[in-house]
Amino acid sequence: IDQLTHVPSNKLGCYHLTDEQWDLADDLAEALKIFKQPTQLFSQANVPLIIDVLPLFDDLQASLTALCDDTDDLSPILHIAAQAALLMVEKYTVFTEECEMYYIAIGMC
Repeated sequence: IDQLTHVPSNKLGCYHLTDEQWDLADDLAEALKIFKQPTQLFSQANVPLIIDVLPLFDDLQASLTALCDDTDDLSPILHIAAQAALLMVEKYTVFTEECEMYYIAIGMC
């Protein structure tokens, strides 16, 4: 990226990232790793089973909570994004908690 944005003839100088932006990009890349496994599961051609989904939601919720609790190293914008993602996970977790059949199905498997 630096090579592209430093060449004047490319006219991409306005897209050159500052050191602070690079640090934010590194932090973002690290934070997004927690979504890799759920994304791979939900992107499969087959419909994921509830016994696979619920433990993944629990792991995702724990990872996002840890990310939100990291107020020392996490930039404010990533903290807000992690909090928003956590709220979405909690929203869908409530749906599963309202139906006992999900947990009965997991217990039977």
